[in-house]
Amino acid sequence: QGEKKAILILLILVLLALLGAALYTFSLYVANNAAVADAKVQRLESLRLVDRLRQTSDDLTRMARTYAVTGEERFERYFDQILAIRNGETPRPVQYDGLYWDHVVATGQRPRADADPVALRTLMRQAGFEKDEFELLTRIKERSDALARIEQKAMKAVKGLFEDDAGTYSRRGEPDLALATRLLHGNDYHRAKAGIMEPIEQVNAKVDTRTGNRIASLQRTGEELVVIASL
Repeated sequence: QGEKKAILILLILVLLALLGAALYTFSLYVANNAAVADAKVQRLESLRLVDRLRQTSDDLTRMARTYAVTGEERFERYFDQILAIRNGETPRPVQYDGLYWDHVVATGQRPRADADPVALRTLMRQAGFEKDEFELLTRIKERSDALARIEQKAMKAVKGLFEDDAGTYSRRGEPDLALATRLLHGNDYHRAKAGIMEPIEQVNAKVDTRTGNRIASLQRTGEELVVIASL
């Protein structure tokens, strides 16, 4: 009788252990699925931020060129606002990655409310961009700032303002639309623009590979957990 009781207790303990292992494996599987979902969200967010960087550069080009042709002050104002939003110096619009400046240009109205100011680089850091990706972002930022100075010089020329020896626009003269056109459409401008887009493409490829590998690794872990649970 005692031996049977001991065997029964042992069986119960074994069953409890198996149940505990199954529950633990299931909890790991659930946690892994949540990690996969989070990784997919992070992937989309990271790629979206890279695209926003590209779009911001294109928006700046568009506003500078449109101002040079039309002379409408609102396009210079939009240009300054785009720079300020990117640098976190002014409130960032809600859902800024959606249709925004096209709507502003067409209607003169902002399609959505503003959120708190936050620099694009800060958002990228929060999204988990890695060191080598940030090195490329630094290069992009430096080149984009240099291109923005060319664009600003062109817009100032439209107003008849030119740089002095100190680099400030204190010299006044006749508006020079030809200079503005050369600055915004010349070979130097196109090369400078390409110098921004190439590292943006590199960052996009790095982020795409890194986040894709992360998702694939988590999915393999999930498959392994399913196998373990079925044993």
